Amino acid sequence: MIEAVGPGVPAAALGRRVLPLGSAGAWQQYKRLDHSWCVPVPDDLPDDIACFAYINPLTAVTMVERFCRPGVRAVVVTAATSVIGGHLAELLNARGVAPIGIVRGTPGRTVAEPSRWRALIRADEPGWRERLRALTGPRGFDVAYD
Repeated sequence: MIEAVGPGVPAAALGRRVLPLGSAGAWQQYKRLDHSWCVPVPDDLPDDIACFAYINPLTAVTMVERFCRPGVRAVVVTAATSVIGGHLAELLNARGVAPIGIVRGTPGRTVAEPSRWRALIRADEPGWRERLRALTGPRGFDVAYD
């Protein structure tokens, strides 16, 4: 939320919820930056969703671009029920790779879009490592996002 404005910043910006892009310290409580780097957050977007609208998607894009080169065929994503796990699955599918998701035993947590996953394996079930090996074959997996 913009709590103070400097010269050249519209007074109407005061009190607006924004994503403060373009500089370090995204998770700090207070941040000072140029108004041009403040992206307004729509009123109907809750804070707990808005706070992930910048860092996680860009992190997922960077992870996929850096490590999912042409020829990658088997990818494992741990914490598949997390927000970033969902981003990774979506981006990998766009490259033609359906990842294998590892799901921890967190009650009530599910993946956002089950159709984006080749398989989902619960790490709290006996034999989950053997199931992973069977899914990836003798070559194993090419990339694991943890």
